[in-house]
Amino acid sequence: MGSVVVIGMLILLVLLGMAGALVAVVALATRRR
Repeated sequence: MGSVVVIGMLILLVLLGMAGALVAVVALATRRR
């Protein structure tokens, strides 16, 4: 069970990281324009 929780947390961190990167790219694009 512990390993499952750890894997779930890692997946959430990866998704949050990807979402944050997309938001950063969009913010930079809008600022440039």
